[in-house]
Amino acid sequence: MKKRLIALLTGLLSSNAAYAAPTDSALDGAVYAGVNLGELPWGGSFKPGVSLGYYVNELVYVGFVYQVPDTIRRDDSSFNASGLGKAGLIKSEESVGQRFLLHTRLRPHRYSPFLSLGMVFNDEDREETLFEDGTRVVQTRKAGLRPAIGLGYDYTFSNGITLNVEWTGWLFDIPKPDVQIHGGPMSDEERRAMKQRAEENFESKITNAYHLFALGVGYAF
Repeated sequence: MKKRLIALLTGLLSSNAAYAAPTDSALDGAVYAGVNLGELPWGGSFKPGVSLGYYVNELVYVGFVYQVPDTIRRDDSSFNASGLGKAGLIKSEESVGQRFLLHTRLRPHRYSPFLSLGMVFNDEDREETLFEDGTRVVQTRKAGLRPAIGLGYDYTFSNGITLNVEWTGWLFDIPKPDVQIHGGPMSDEERRAMKQRAEENFESKITNAYHLFALGVGYAF
């Protein structure tokens, strides 16, 4: 994953040699205001948010993104729940904390992808999984503030309507969750093994990193 990110960033930055600087200055000094989703909506969650920023010029943008807390019931589709290695899952429900990103976006050409650099804050996330035998597992990722780097794409139509998407986060320090196991007919050894599996599984998933994903629409004026 890290090698892929480095390759993408290298390609983005080197693309300046293939494109001339844009001559259209329609975005110079424009203000952007929009709304966004932090989760693809067909998964049952939206993580709605707002974005506000300023185009220094067509290649440089500074702004922030804020997303409100949300909940989602993933059940069998939950990566964290399936990683527990236990059959008989009844439900898995996640409470996602608020998220905030302050960043600068840089691109070598108006129509190229952008590089996002900034700081990202994720409030506490908590996932509770319940099994048929009464076992209840709670996985909590504490709140955190991290430097962030990512990629995205932004397109502004001639009428000012703007579509954008980005993923920006900190890939190099996926936190270890606090895992609590309650109830169920499990021995102490089985509980220790499940806790270890949960921690290793959690730290292997990039979406458990401190990050912000935004699929947005707005207006530049």
